Amino acid sequence: MPDRWDAVLEDLEHRLAVGDLAEWAPPAGLDPMPRRLEQRARVLLARQQDALTAAEAELARVGGELAALRRPSAVQPSHLPAFIDTVA
Repeated sequence: MPDRWDAVLEDLEHRLAVGDLAEWAPPAGLDPMPRRLEQRARVLLARQQDALTAAEAELARVGGELAALRRPSAVQPSHLPAFIDTVA
């Protein structure tokens, strides 16, 4: 017999499928999870953790690219002379 936990897990699975990793809190008044849903919840939790790990890695990669673009040499070439004329 489906209960509220079925709907909660379906919602979480949908959020994960569309890439919604926003903070989540269980609905108020939710009873303890039935044991029959324990394995499904564990699999979902593992998938969420994998998605968060991937998102954090992508965030770090993009942050590194942005930092490289902010370096003065990447923003504009140096207009300073490369050589100093000591003879003239």
